[in-house]
Amino acid sequence: VFGLVASIMALRRRAINNAAESRRVRGLVQDALDALQDQETGYHVDPSTTPQPYIVPVRLRDAILQEEHSIRNRQRIWEKVQHVVEENANVRTNVQEVDGEDVKVWTWVGGQSTPARDKRRVSFSERTLSGTLLNDTDAE
Repeated sequence: VFGLVASIMALRRRAINNAAESRRVRGLVQDALDALQDQETGYHVDPSTTPQPYIVPVRLRDAILQEEHSIRNRQRIWEKVQHVVEENANVRTNVQEVDGEDVKVWTWVGGQSTPARDKRRVSFSERTLSGTLLNDTDAE
């Protein structure tokens, strides 16, 4: 009887944790898509402050998962985020030379920001990132 109760509790805890992680991944995907839109818009509005239209995904990962200290958890979560972002029809994945190295980059190719998005979210770069983190001025 005790084993059965313990098993049920473990399954329930796993289901709760999976649901929480799914919510977190959805939020991080939205953050990534917002960052890509912001990067693309910034590039077209003021290329002197945003010299590239793309984002290096590993830099974005480090920025949006900076509070996740477990490498194993960070990798598991990022793989899910990366899969969803790369499957999005508004995102193009390419290889670009950045600081002399060929690295994967993401570029927003979808439409411009909508008023609903503007009301829903504060600019990702204002919330989380320094001005140059997403640009290719840092070494990989």
